[in-house]
Amino acid sequence: MSAGHNVLLMSANGDSYGIRRGVQEGALGFVPKRVGPQVLVTALQTVAAGEMFFQLT
Repeated sequence: MSAGHNVLLMSANGDSYGIRRGVQEGALGFVPKRVGPQVLVTALQTVAAGEMFFQLT
């Protein structure tokens, strides 16, 4: 992943390998596709601020 970019992963399947790999590559967070809009907004704001955010369920 590019340096200087804050990345939030979003996927329909939250397998631990994919999340772990994303974090190893520099992602700051993960949300499943089924999250509600408020959780997504919070996740985006958190990751944009350079902080980690994970919603696994």
